[in-house]
Amino acid sequence: MSTPADRAPSALARSISKDLSILSSEASHISIPIKEEEEKKDAAAEQAFNDELRKSTHSAFSTYSSRVRASSINADYTVEGTPFNIGSVGIIYQATAKKHPKELLAVKMVPAANMEQGEEDVAQMVLSKRLMHPNIVKLIDVVIDTRTLNYFFVMEFYSGFDLQFLICDAKKTTEDEGFNGTRNFSEGTMARFVYEMLEGIAYCHCKRICHRDIRPENYILQYWPKSYTAPRAPLKLIDFGLATDFNPGIPMSQSVGVMYQVSPQVLRQSYSEKCDIWSIGVTIYRLASLTAPFWHEEKMELYKLIQSGPDVAEMFIKHQKLWALLRYDLKGLQHLLTELLTVDEDTRPGAGDILYGNDWLMKRSRAWTSESSCCTAF
Repeated sequence: MSTPADRAPSALARSISKDLSILSSEASHISIPIKEEEEKKDAAAEQAFNDELRKSTHSAFSTYSSRVRASSINADYTVEGTPFNIGSVGIIYQATAKKHPKELLAVKMVPAANMEQGEEDVAQMVLSKRLMHPNIVKLIDVVIDTRTLNYFFVMEFYSGFDLQFLICDAKKTTEDEGFNGTRNFSEGTMARFVYEMLEGIAYCHCKRICHRDIRPENYILQYWPKSYTAPRAPLKLIDFGLATDFNPGIPMSQSVGVMYQVSPQVLRQSYSEKCDIWSIGVTIYRLASLTAPFWHEEKMELYKLIQSGPDVAEMFIKHQKLWALLRYDLKGLQHLLTELLTVDEDTRPGAGDILYGNDWLMKRSRAWTSESSCCTAF
């Protein structure tokens, strides 16, 4: 039976109807929200932010835009002719800002035909929130080219692989050579991945942004590491195409995301920002075991399984042969996953609770210090 561990889910989102007609389609996303444009900040706050930003970031980021704008991409940026990465909805090029030609940037070009409804509003929201964290790829500018009408997302430069690559590579190694229990990375590296995922999402939640599309494909190493076993490149969260701002205590209702990654509450259409915590749990489970914790070949059955609130303890038993191969502290890691995959959203811990309350993670993360606390602005 195949599992999603070696599949790349569709990058395009589709809407889900209450009669579950989505489950008969091939789409792996559930829907995309339509948001109203966030109100423009007053001039004094804008100036104060820009002054602080110039002090605390590289020079290229001092031109950080606060709005989606219409222009020519070539007016402000020099874009290489050959892409270094091609995704399912966009092409990524290396570029430099003309004002700062020595600083590398990444520019993702998305044809207008590939832009889903509401994505421009999401980009506007992310720009206005000014996410500046070491574990989140910085979105610097969004340009709608006046000639081609294509969208150009200008970001800090990254060149490493995503976590889905690690899963696929480990799965291939297991199939080709047998598995000696070390995976392609150490337990310490696994803990660092968990730590950086939680640090990044804690920051997002403090800024009142819910990502809603946490999965291995959306975590990327900033640069290609010298070692798979202990990659030192920072882990970055990317792709805020399904993100939304939220108000604490007010449930979100739009069902979005990849079905086998989302929490039961997302499918029930009433959820909080803690849906991201659940999805981080699914991602870590996949990294450790090379299989999704909750899976069924039939989409209707998969929907029913997740919506019902599956018990991860049962999955540990179901996949015990895979877990037994790991030379990790299984009790500690599985306890962490039990916290992340708590079915009851009210008792599911927040990112900060796990960062500073889980023994397995705290013992293995003492060597790392965050460049910014979860609630700092820059």
